[in-house]
Amino acid sequence: MKRYFFLIIIIYWGLTSSLLATGIIFTFANGHITGTSPKFYEFDVMVQGDAAGTGFGDAQAYINYSVDAFGAAIYLNDRITVTKGTILQGDTYGTPNYSIVNVTDNSSSRVSITTSFDVGIPNELTTNPISLIHIRIIIQDESTTAGLTFEPSLMVGQQTEVNGTKYSPVIASDVDDTSLPVEISAFDISTISNGLLLNWTTESEINNAGFEIWRSNEESGTYQLYSSYANNPSLLGQGNSTMRHEYQFQDGLVVAGQTYWYKLADVDVNGEKTFHGPVSAALSLSHSSLNSISADIPSQFKLYSNYPNPFNPETTLRFDIPVLQNSESSAQLMVYNILGQAVKRLFNGRLGPGSFEIRWDGRTDAGNHLPGGIYYAVLTVGSYREIIKMTLVK
Repeated sequence: MKRYFFLIIIIYWGLTSSLLATGIIFTFANGHITGTSPKFYEFDVMVQGDAAGTGFGDAQAYINYSVDAFGAAIYLNDRITVTKGTILQGDTYGTPNYSIVNVTDNSSSRVSITTSFDVGIPNELTTNPISLIHIRIIIQDESTTAGLTFEPSLMVGQQTEVNGTKYSPVIASDVDDTSLPVEISAFDISTISNGLLLNWTTESEINNAGFEIWRSNEESGTYQLYSSYANNPSLLGQGNSTMRHEYQFQDGLVVAGQTYWYKLADVDVNGEKTFHGPVSAALSLSHSSLNSISADIPSQFKLYSNYPNPFNPETTLRFDIPVLQNSESSAQLMVYNILGQAVKRLFNGRLGPGSFEIRWDGRTDAGNHLPGGIYYAVLTVGSYREIIKMTLVK
């Protein structure tokens, strides 16, 4: 009789423990901007339990959002896309509809998203956050914030363990009020005395790692990565900011008379790129910069004597670059005084084959007038090096 009574106690305890509910927590994570026109705000809804090993059943998330940021009734107006997260991917039974996601508008500023399993035992809930669903919403107004919150009063009692027990408690108090994308209010280009100057202004930035400059010789041509925040500190972004910031990039490696096209990419912390532009400009032949003077390809390297020589106040230098093994090569044209000190960098960059000329006004890099005397111009292209003697008279 005692053994029978003891057995009943054990069975009762086991049934009771199997019906104890596990708490569940909902949070937002991985918010970032994608796209160009339109732009999207993408994020994950994460779930975690206060105990591991509980089979995850049906769930329902009610999410409030900013109507200013995304518009009203985003499901009805086809502005939201919802896909399965990690915990819904475990199709262990080989059934295409092993897990399903249903979306509807609960109000003009709230969406209801239901997830459920058709068959079998789903993946287990863990004590670490795991993605339940991934959401992408079209951004309507970039100057606002996301305004994402859960509506926990509607979610309590809707979250089910695999055995039919309701999760308890249900915690859904997280908020995502992130400023929306890197908002660029201006992106333009201008000519300066020694090159082209790109200017852009951001009104706000979100998860902005930095910027990249892409350049092409044609508007519809192939744009090559020209400079990046990865190796140029002036292109680093502000991360997250709601303040205005102004940026500049100076391109001194240009040939007068050639039009250059630029695109600006802002890159978020996840590597997603949003491109702006293009903008274009050409350095006028009147600027004291390198000019391409012939369409013919020279047969050999040559640095010609400057003319006039002697000179006052300015002189012109001409040089040839033949066909190279690579399409371009590093080229440098420097001016030195009789002590071997560099006083002026006339050009330093990459050039393809051609004939070029550049004017020098007898000034240093700092813009100071040099005294009369002997100076040397040195052209270096790869392993080629040539020197000419110049005389500045005062």
